Amino acid sequence: MRKFLGVLACLALSGWGMAQYGTMGWEQQPEDDAPIDVLPNHGELNDMSGGYAVGDTVRNFIAYDVDGNAVDLYAKLAGPRPVIVANGSVTCPRFRDIFDEDVTSPEFTGSRAFILSHAADFEWVFIYGMEAHPTVGACPSNCPPVITTDTTVVQAATYGDRRGAVNSWNNADHIAFPFTFYADNPDNSIYNTFFERPSGWVALNCDGTVARRGDWLMFSLIDPAIQADLLAWRANYQACVIDWEPPAPVVDPGPSVQLEGAPESVAVGMDEAAGARASMYPNPTAGEVFVAVAESAHVVVWNAVGQPVMDARLLSGRNALDLSGLPAGVYTAVITTAEARSTHRIVKRD
Repeated sequence: MRKFLGVLACLALSGWGMAQYGTMGWEQQPEDDAPIDVLPNHGELNDMSGGYAVGDTVRNFIAYDVDGNAVDLYAKLAGPRPVIVANGSVTCPRFRDIFDEDVTSPEFTGSRAFILSHAADFEWVFIYGMEAHPTVGACPSNCPPVITTDTTVVQAATYGDRRGAVNSWNNADHIAFPFTFYADNPDNSIYNTFFERPSGWVALNCDGTVARRGDWLMFSLIDPAIQADLLAWRANYQACVIDWEPPAPVVDPGPSVQLEGAPESVAVGMDEAAGARASMYPNPTAGEVFVAVAESAHVVVWNAVGQPVMDARLLSGRNALDLSGLPAGVYTAVITTAEARSTHRIVKRD
């Protein structure tokens, strides 16, 4: 059993090309007793298609290392080196064994050699997220629930558990990891938005668009073609300065529109000219609102001062959004499909 695994003090668990401005994360490091949210279903077993795709514009995030030092993704993007954001955990052997010097299999030593030899060529941002194969507790839906004999880690119940796992990783004497590991926030927002897979990575242009994407850090970075492509991209990389301001909220969303199949419900401000077939009800609402779309879509909810308070992917059919945690007021929802957009005003009551 690997020494560093035995000391982890975790407890049991409780493809769109569009701009997604706004910051995920906390203005200060979460408290250790902050509970970890349950992951939503991210697809069938071995479905690694989720997360950002090439061409998407990523949202900003703020995350913290074990000492409370913050990483601001957009600040990294303004630097001179291209950014690669990757995630992993102790219980994902395809991530862990890349950096475990006791592991000598060629697929791991090859990716290890590439990452370490090019540690200064890229701005590597590593996120410690959900455990892929915890001893106890739920694993991600698209990752098989394999229990291995070298794992004594169970799914984190609190942010402190996750921070403790990062600390144990940092103090393991046989882990070759000259980077900072940042803990995903209690809502798993980075995992849910960037990856939806246990050991993925995205390489980002300075304007926040995804330039490259990989499902597995290990399998990707042992491929000579991918290595050559990343180095060529790095050689031609030029930093840029961009405006990160979010789009202005819709002030006058227009007339109400009657919804099909919901005679007592109205969505306000549907942009029929844009052609997005979307409806939202009931409205007003005290908590849950249903969003019906004819094709897969993405929704961003903005508050009255232009701050994004929620975003989600929508599947074809009826979807439920829980607004119960938001203060009473008027919100604007922007629903975007691959070819169209509609805006809706939501009245949230106490």
